[in-house]
Amino acid sequence: MRPRAWFSARHSEMVANETECVDKIRSLASGNLAKRADIDLNSYQVLTLNHDKTITVINPLVAFNTTKLESVIVLPANGADWALSKDRHFLYVTMPEASAIAIIDTLTRKLISTVPTGEKTTPRRIAIQPDGRHVWVGLDGAAQVVVIDTSTQQITGMIPVGNGLHQIAFTADSRFAYVTNSEADTVTVIDMEKMTKVADIDTDKTPVAIVYGSASRLIYVSAINGDAINVLDPGKQQMVKRIPVTSRGVVALNFEPSGRYLFAVN
Repeated sequence: MRPRAWFSARHSEMVANETECVDKIRSLASGNLAKRADIDLNSYQVLTLNHDKTITVINPLVAFNTTKLESVIVLPANGADWALSKDRHFLYVTMPEASAIAIIDTLTRKLISTVPTGEKTTPRRIAIQPDGRHVWVGLDGAAQVVVIDTSTQQITGMIPVGNGLHQIAFTADSRFAYVTNSEADTVTVIDMEKMTKVADIDTDKTPVAIVYGSASRLIYVSAINGDAINVLDPGKQQMVKRIPVTSRGVVALNFEPSGRYLFAVN
């Protein structure tokens, strides 16, 4: 069973009978805007990042005449990637064409600020570290990652990495960050407390996708032009295993929720 629940204030001392309750539930479940509960425990929003410099906010449970669209957030430029803060209060969106990060307040659904990443830089991939303290952004085509403090919404560091496209993964304890460098054929290890580079680990050719395995506590890296998935040990800061793949071209990695099985998209 997948129960749905509402709180609705009683406007008289009369207790509703079973038939009235059924009718009330039917009206609340219909998603009619005129008949909404005082507290809806089923509500949520779906956001879409669009190619026309907008983010749309959709309410799947309530219909507004012929649409479920609640609001539209306008961006200064097209968004490429995004990440939601741990408390779900802020949404961070990379804008490569504007060389900036847009910060959106999810409560007011308004753009509250933009954070420039440097002239002619290309911020693309973005990730929030597990403890929620910092937002990490890879600058494609440049040998740097940008770090934004979520408490001040300002850049607190620009850390050197290798050349190329960048994706980012973190250890579960927010101790180390790992950044792929597609042109340098390396993964850069960063001490997240000191905000300094620890090491550059050689990988197969053109590393792009990277993910942390919660069950094994290891880092997994796929190289588009390599024939294996590289496994890195955060305790040793080196490659400890190569898992052969049937053919080259692994472009994405992800674990299922238990962290036991890794899926590689070729």
